Amino acid sequence: MAILTGFALGFAALTKSSAIFAAGLLFSVWILGDFGKKKQREVRVVWAGLLMMVIYIIALAMYNIQRLGPNFHLLASRTRDYVYPMSHLWTSPMDPFVPYFDRAMEWLVIMGPSMLLVLGFLALLGEKKYWKEKLILLVWFLGPVVVQAVFAKTFTARYILFALPPLFVLAGSALEGKGIKKIAVILALGVFVVQSVIFDYKLLTNVESANLPRSERSGYLEEWTAGTGIVQASKLLQREASESENHIVVGTEGYFGTLPDGLQMYMDGVPGVTVIGIGLNIKEVSTQLVEARGAGSRAYLLANTSRLRFEKTPEELGLRLAGEWAKAKRPGDVREWFFYGERDYLQLWEYVGE
Repeated sequence: MAILTGFALGFAALTKSSAIFAAGLLFSVWILGDFGKKKQREVRVVWAGLLMMVIYIIALAMYNIQRLGPNFHLLASRTRDYVYPMSHLWTSPMDPFVPYFDRAMEWLVIMGPSMLLVLGFLALLGEKKYWKEKLILLVWFLGPVVVQAVFAKTFTARYILFALPPLFVLAGSALEGKGIKKIAVILALGVFVVQSVIFDYKLLTNVESANLPRSERSGYLEEWTAGTGIVQASKLLQREASESENHIVVGTEGYFGTLPDGLQMYMDGVPGVTVIGIGLNIKEVSTQLVEARGAGSRAYLLANTSRLRFEKTPEELGLRLAGEWAKAKRPGDVREWFFYGERDYLQLWEYVGE
């Protein structure tokens, strides 16, 4: 079990930095250990400690595979962009802890599963038989949320997503209740199911009407980070590639991420199409696209309107609009509309030459 746990923790560390919470909280399972009588206790504690070392050695060995890459040093530097240093704990521990923790609880209410908190509370008031297990589940849920609220420079709903499974298990244990507690649990569970069904129905049928937190709605549906239009643009380009004998070069905003990687994902295996990144805040047609056009290829530009900074009109730059796809409408805030417009669009331009 120690070896398997070590591999699981190692794969987690290679996947996401939040695995550090699993590494830190792993010691809490010792509360469940049966170390026997006093004569056996010391030996069993030492043995358990050795097994913990096996877990961490395997996990660290897997994590350090990344040192073989040239950009390993960026992990630490990028972390400082998102996390406050340890000194923040004794300089200003309540800022941004108070607003961030309050926001985390607000997300649970906005998106529906607020009844999980009620069920979890009822579980803690229920049978004392499994108090150790319930305590661990509570710590594994609250611990990461509290730590992130204290040290995170930015805080969004997805940051607490991995901390919810322990809450689910804790809430489910409330079903062990009896009498009046059982009735309260059933009522809370009924409300939870109704809230979840309504929220999921909106996500599946009309995602723009779903009651998402502002930061999530903005990132997933409204701004350049939203993937709206990428599928449609890929289909248009695939059709053009099948009907044209010329090679197609598509330049996208940025160098990695939603674009160009998002487009490349749908264009993978399509012959005669090359996708490249050309940077942000596009003011003119990239030299790569001009050279591609000059070499006989068809050249396209795929970018969000919020990232376009054309110094001339598209016609003067030799661009023809091939397609555009609207992202979700921003809320009716006049200030936001003034600076960013009512909607952002993903636009596909063909460079036909000046």
